[in-house]
Amino acid sequence: MKSITIEGSERESVGKVATKAVRNAGMVPCVIYG
Repeated sequence: MKSITIEGSERESVGKVATKAVRNAGMVPCVIYG
């Protein structure tokens, strides 16, 4: 079975403008539980 690794980092700011900046940087904003 293959394993995948997901790297993440905490965003410094929240809101629509910050989310657009994350997307423009080539990253995907998300919420991870668990």
